[in-house]
Amino acid sequence: MSNIDPGEDAVITKQIGIFLEAIENSLFERGHSMEKIQNVNRRGMEIRLMTEEILQVDSEIRSRRIVEIAVRKFVDRMDIEFSEEDVQELIEMLCKAFNIQT
Repeated sequence: MSNIDPGEDAVITKQIGIFLEAIENSLFERGHSMEKIQNVNRRGMEIRLMTEEILQVDSEIRSRRIVEIAVRKFVDRMDIEFSEEDVQELIEMLCKAFNIQT
């Protein structure tokens, strides 16, 4: 990620790993095929793009709503179904990574 604090980059990178793992676990628990689960890892770049969208917003005005918009765009680009509970969990995880109070 460009033009951000290396410490923030490390935290976000770690959260992306957690984010991917949570998606994979959720898909596994719901009985999706290994192909779909592996597809999540291939979508890592999509997740990076999503976080870039969030990081483009000044940290002083980042909000839960901005994170929610980015997550919903990401979910719309994926070829799998997410439950609303999964979406909310991912929003919460990213808000935590970006130090956004919810």
